[in-house]
Amino acid sequence: MERTESLSSSVDKEGWLEKQEPLPEETPDGGLRGWLQVLGAHLLVLNGWGYMTSFGIFEPYYVQTLNHSPSDIAWIGSIEIFFLFAMSIFAGRASDAGYTRPLIALGVCLQMVGVFTTSVCKEFWQVLLAQGICQGIGNGLAFTPAYSVVSSYFKTNRVMAMCLTSCGTSTGGLIFPAIAETLLPSIGFGWTVRVMGFVMLFNGVVAVLLIRPHVPPRRDGPLLELSIIKEPTFALYTLGSFFAFWGNFVAYFFVRTFAQQKFQTDESTTFNLLLVMNGIGFPGRIIPAIVADRIGPINSVIPSMVVLGILTGSWMAVKNMSGMWAFVVFYGFFAAAMMGLVPASVPSLSPHVSKNGMHIGLFFSVVSLAGLSGTPIAGRIITIQDGKFTGAQAFGCVSFLVGAVLTLAARYMKAKLEWKRM
Repeated sequence: MERTESLSSSVDKEGWLEKQEPLPEETPDGGLRGWLQVLGAHLLVLNGWGYMTSFGIFEPYYVQTLNHSPSDIAWIGSIEIFFLFAMSIFAGRASDAGYTRPLIALGVCLQMVGVFTTSVCKEFWQVLLAQGICQGIGNGLAFTPAYSVVSSYFKTNRVMAMCLTSCGTSTGGLIFPAIAETLLPSIGFGWTVRVMGFVMLFNGVVAVLLIRPHVPPRRDGPLLELSIIKEPTFALYTLGSFFAFWGNFVAYFFVRTFAQQKFQTDESTTFNLLLVMNGIGFPGRIIPAIVADRIGPINSVIPSMVVLGILTGSWMAVKNMSGMWAFVVFYGFFAAAMMGLVPASVPSLSPHVSKNGMHIGLFFSVVSLAGLSGTPIAGRIITIQDGKFTGAQAFGCVSFLVGAVLTLAARYMKAKLEWKRM
């Protein structure tokens, strides 16, 4: 409540929005229905983020079979990330207007079209359309409405609920690489991807059945309300998140290729690297969420960005597989913390619960540009350096540190040097 009052007074002072809109009286603040929303949203994140952060499964395979450079292949995953974020601005507003479940159902259908057509693709442009664009749009239509619904069901445990939702990234990051490692040698690429598609179909159907919006629909108002951008805290926080996500996926996309080229490791070992990086995301989301519910998500996300910058810089000094294992463990933990805490902070910056979807969508639409350009830039740097990874690692390191500085500036604009839960 103290955070809410602080936000309201800041809003009034700045004159950019009306007073804080309270949560409806009947808000369950969890309960069976609330936690079922978390489960449904977790499954949607598993389908979207879990599949995307496992792109390292496909990257070496596509480089070999499609005969394209790592920079070209990186566009597939980055376009998928871009559309997930970019669609959020439309999906968020439509969710506020009461179309949450139809959006999720449409998103799941597009995911299915994308994954099953990917299984029969033979050319680069076909994979780009199926996995990059079609699946990316489907992910975006399902992701933001689910996040918005979860945030509206909780008061005291909102950060924990949203971080448990985002744990779907780690669940998918374990399931999809495990499917690939187990089935690729025996049934080939096409049927392996189809098996992944059937897993996603089951998750999507369960999620559609579980998700039930709580806040009454808001059908009037503009598609896009830019007045929140005038609030310095929101603007700086969004820009800081852009830079953090700009460097975040470099390791997820290229860690397998790095290990293969640097240490001549086999396929099984590099699969395990990706499994560990994704699997450590479970404690990486839950432990920081417990801390964030006490000190605030923004106070928690700044140290995560700093540590990630240091870790990405330290990646340059890895000389053997022991160092590689240590890197993926620590990077996976803090990257999961950052990816869970960043979106969990957005509702606390949005003074209207009924506009959560639109504000989350606006935030993600800006971050989408980072998802679109970050890994292709890193891939291009690797190509320019004739396969060396130091430039891409430096790019990731600097991106994280710039993001941390901007996020710290956002916090300063809100509370100056005073310690507050935020």
